[in-house]
Amino acid sequence: MKTLATLTLLLLTLTTAASADFEAGRAAANRGDFATALHEWQPLSDSGNKDAQFALGRMYARGDFLSKDFTKARELFSLAANQGHGRAAYSLGLMYEFGDGVAKDLPVAKLWFKRANAAGEREAAIHLKNLTQIADITAEAERSVVAAAPAAPAMPSGPAMTSGTPEIILPSSECPIRTLEDPKAPKWIGGLTPGDSVRDVY
Repeated sequence: MKTLATLTLLLLTLTTAASADFEAGRAAANRGDFATALHEWQPLSDSGNKDAQFALGRMYARGDFLSKDFTKARELFSLAANQGHGRAAYSLGLMYEFGDGVAKDLPVAKLWFKRANAAGEREAAIHLKNLTQIADITAEAERSVVAAAPAAPAMPSGPAMTSGTPEIILPSSECPIRTLEDPKAPKWIGGLTPGDSVRDVY
């Protein structure tokens, strides 16, 4: 019984120390001291800490102190997301939605946004709704083109559209700049800072 109590106390001490190291890294990142943040988070990430994996992935995605590297960011986000880290899943959704370091793949983006949404990331619901609307518009446009194809005259050369073909305007492939004014958002980790664009917040 004494051995079990000792092991429990040791485990609690190690967990508390890891939490303190992560918070020291967060405080450093919020000051802009990314060298210290890296020093604190790298060992935690290597030992499987999902918060540290996400934080390091974010440093790579944003180019904070480290060279911008979406491949490394994706690896770290994946490790964290597969342990249930909602923000990491959201970040993977962004990468696949906009093709940052990966081939643009909206169905894969939707899967990651669904996981993020299930984990409580409110921004993921917005992206899910937008991607669903885009898929619906695209499907309707394809049905319209197929239905109109037999009776449609030959397409003229140039940008003019025939009167029988509906004009579909899809959103630009570039991310629209959207800001969320949230006074409770932390400066660097865990949410949008007022004035940040969506793509600034991996």
